Amino acid sequence: MESRAYGEASRVFVMTPDILLYNLRHCFVRMELIALLIFDECHHAQAQTRHPYAQIMKEFYNSNAIKCPRIFGMTASPITGKGGSNQVNYTKCINSLENLLDAKVYSVDDKVELESISAIPDVKNLLFMVLLIVLNHNLCLFIVKSLIY
Repeated sequence: MESRAYGEASRVFVMTPDILLYNLRHCFVRMELIALLIFDECHHAQAQTRHPYAQIMKEFYNSNAIKCPRIFGMTASPITGKGGSNQVNYTKCINSLENLLDAKVYSVDDKVELESISAIPDVKNLLFMVLLIVLNHNLCLFIVKSLIY
């Protein structure tokens, strides 16, 4: 199989932050070629940590560069560690995220507003009645009936 440089034929890459960090450090990828970086669980990108998200931003992101990627981070828990309920620590963690990711943290204040735009799944519980049959020492599984309740 022929080896190609990143970006020759592909437009979207999905990888762990460790893999991206490795590729940036070894010049397989250049930050200026990335248009958008999406960080899931971005609360790990705190300035004082050595998490790969933080390392990527500290070592390779330059907001003053002519071309730098947009950053989109997602998390359900924007603060990490002990003392998260402390207002001072909360503000410190949010500021750290905003500074390191060159981003602004947004949150939903009104749960009703969130529920109005969120898809609510139609959950159904299924009960399966199962019949097991052994034929020639091989186990065969047959689903006889499924009931929705």
